[in-house]
Amino acid sequence: MVTARCKTDDGRGRSGCLGGTLVCVPARRASERGAAVFVVVMVLTMLTAIGVFAIRAASMANLSSGYDRQNTQNHYVGEFGLLSAVAELSTTRRSAYVEKMGKGVETCAAAKGVANLGTGVPCYHLYANDVAKTVASNFSGRPLFEVPSGSGAALVPGSLGPVALDGDFVVEMTDPGPVGLPVAGTDVGGSAAKFKYLQVTLTSVGQVRPGGDPAACSAGAVVAGNEAGRAFVVIGPLP
Repeated sequence: MVTARCKTDDGRGRSGCLGGTLVCVPARRASERGAAVFVVVMVLTMLTAIGVFAIRAASMANLSSGYDRQNTQNHYVGEFGLLSAVAELSTTRRSAYVEKMGKGVETCAAAKGVANLGTGVPCYHLYANDVAKTVASNFSGRPLFEVPSGSGAALVPGSLGPVALDGDFVVEMTDPGPVGLPVAGTDVGGSAAKFKYLQVTLTSVGQVRPGGDPAACSAGAVVAGNEAGRAFVVIGPLP
């Protein structure tokens, strides 16, 4: 039902009680009050939800990109550890490394649960600091990992990018044993001098963490990533 409010009009736009015409104007429906406010609030809520979702999606994309970058850095730092160990074992110091490994004084995670009757389990650790000393002795003032320098447009990224990050690794030498196949270039049936070769397992664990003390491998590493890699290496010739 439509209700109306009435007033008198004298035909010249003036209201009066005498000589006028009765004019009825429909009144606004009381049930429609607040409908426009409800629609506006609903639209604002939907837009807010869409904005929050977009922000969250962008944040997740940034996190995913950061994790992928950190994983790539860990991979190459661990591989750098393996290549550094191979370089060390290619020098005349390889016999000393093999001797230290054979003593079985240290404990390696790669040989956990392995027992060796009578003597310790062969194990030796090669740390990034050890390799850094070798690098410094051959190349004066050259660090193992370059650090970023400068700022703004003059920023020069380091080995791990423009952010101050520390790269670290440890390589475990374990499982010494005979070489399965003859080493290429050796005399297997003639009268030439026989050389001794040894196969060992190298397990490298690389770590990238926020800048700090490289010696504090785990004490201050609140946010860090690790990746392990393994290689079988033939060492020789040995005495």
